[in-house]
Amino acid sequence: MQLAGRPAEDIGRVLQSRLDFGIADVPQMLLTAALLSRFEAWDSAITLLRDAAQLNPDSQELWLLARSVADKSKDREARVWARCGVLQYVWNENYGRHHDEAVKVLKEIAAELDRTGQSPAAESVRTQLASAQRIDLQITVKWVGNADIDLIVTDPNQEECSYRRRKTSSLGRLVREDGGVEQKPGKPPETRIEQFVQPIAVPGRYEFSIRFVVGRIASGTAIVEVLQNAGTPQETRETKTVQLAQEDVQLSTEFKARQK
Repeated sequence: MQLAGRPAEDIGRVLQSRLDFGIADVPQMLLTAALLSRFEAWDSAITLLRDAAQLNPDSQELWLLARSVADKSKDREARVWARCGVLQYVWNENYGRHHDEAVKVLKEIAAELDRTGQSPAAESVRTQLASAQRIDLQITVKWVGNADIDLIVTDPNQEECSYRRRKTSSLGRLVREDGGVEQKPGKPPETRIEQFVQPIAVPGRYEFSIRFVVGRIASGTAIVEVLQNAGTPQETRETKTVQLAQEDVQLSTEFKARQK
């Protein structure tokens, strides 16, 4: 159809007819969206990705594909939507790089809108960026040394998040797990981090423990930081140093419902 010069809309309709929407197979929807993008059927691809996001917004592959398709389409609204999705749902091992890129692009879009006299639209982009960056609860453990430490978090629903189960049903995630006993030759011990994030937290008490597994830690201590309502006027940060031993260190924090 492409060789015959048929419009992208016609190609899009044919490719979308491959889907059985009664089954709502998100991976198949992503594959079809990628094919639509290949044939430059941008509108159909973005519509399909938006539908997939309604079914499974927690799919990291979806948002990375949406980012690529939106950029190729040059659709500003789609680019903003995709980058906000990256900030909210992409938490793989490279999430820092993806998040930095998303923030950079969104700020550039807002700045361009300001330059062209579209300040209300620019402010809307900045508002969406602030909302996408918001993290209700973040628990970080840092230590120096060649050691393995586990952060284990139990949310108010009694779901546990740890190296065994890195994500809860309410989308709490263990996003960094840097423990290790190996040491690079000729280099001093590194600062290592374990980190739990809950972008939209369940109100209630979060119990968490720090478990020393094996290895050597400078001074035998770790620094624990609890950050709540990051990026809002209600942001709070609590830091404490804990002594690590054979017994787990037991801590907790109370999270209240989001304030509008």
